[in-house]
Amino acid sequence: MKTGAQLIQEERERQISAEGWTPEHDAEHENGDMISAAIGYLIFAWWKIVGKACGWTRSMVDQIIGEQWWPWDSTWWKPSEEDQIRNLVKAGALIAAEVDRLQREAWIGEVAQCLAEKHGDKEPNENLKIWARSHAVNFYDESPGDYTPKEAVDEELSNF
Repeated sequence: MKTGAQLIQEERERQISAEGWTPEHDAEHENGDMISAAIGYLIFAWWKIVGKACGWTRSMVDQIIGEQWWPWDSTWWKPSEEDQIRNLVKAGALIAAEVDRLQREAWIGEVAQCLAEKHGDKEPNENLKIWARSHAVNFYDESPGDYTPKEAVDEELSNF
């Protein structure tokens, strides 16, 4: 039997390969969409496990999720009616995607800061941020943890 972490990792990999929800796509969701979607799946799982005993109906849950939590078109709302582990795994994969997005963004910000310092500036301007996002992010995506932001900047600049 697989662990919860293994199931979440497999779901995240499925989201990338089957749905096309790549890190680049996830970067477009800066306003907490993935967190909100994860909360929707968590609320649904809670309702299936505990909420019915508290008197909550499916229509109440759908209204709460639809009006307050689900950030996308309702056609993307696909909770499992029978498998609450599946709903928790979907929530976990969305949380993992958001953690990855935040870490990637922080790394890009550090690269932009390193570039600014190389140019003698205290803060990166918009052009440096764009450069970091379009060039140096490849180091992060291809081998996360292998390069510090400074090493990525030095390596990328050595190609010019």
